Amino acid sequence: GKTALVREFAKTVAASHRNISLLVGRCFERERVPYQGIEGVLESLTSELLRPERAPLREKLPRDTTLAAQMFPFLELIDEVARDARKAASVAHRSGEARQRAVDALADLLGLLARREPLAIIIDDLQWMDADGRQILRELLSKVGDLPILLLGTARSGTDRRIDEIVEELPCPVRSLSLSRLDPTDTEELIRRLSELL
Repeated sequence: GKTALVREFAKTVAASHRNISLLVGRCFERERVPYQGIEGVLESLTSELLRPERAPLREKLPRDTTLAAQMFPFLELIDEVARDARKAASVAHRSGEARQRAVDALADLLGLLARREPLAIIIDDLQWMDADGRQILRELLSKVGDLPILLLGTARSGTDRRIDEIVEELPCPVRSLSLSRLDPTDTEELIRRLSELL
């Protein structure tokens, strides 16, 4: 199905495009965690920033990354973020100004990577993304829209109205592609064509 296709696309990109950062998230129908889909993308971003060759980027982390870590605690796995978080006083991330600074820092983190190499963000089962996740996705894309970033979202058939709402909210051009069951040859061709977009 679509999830297997996306996994194969991700493997193909990782194997053939070494100069592309790949960030992956997924939404779940019955999961009730805030920022569905975005959380997984930012966990992937954290893993990417923890790679030894990313040390120079870690030295350039946005000042307000500690505020973003209050929303997404796994960012504190990055030593530089954890160190700064211990220094900073806790600020309620839901307050308007602190939340906006946190989202700006997240956009800056994405920008750090995307300015060095193209960035592919994959969110599977986009139709289950919660309102907070949708809002942050919109805000992030509006702030990094001029950078080489591909957003690939998948959705189940039968969720057209919900997906249409999400797509209408996005501040970037969108191409929709409806897929029926593919044979292996068609699957390989689709993966090849998607890889060319990067």
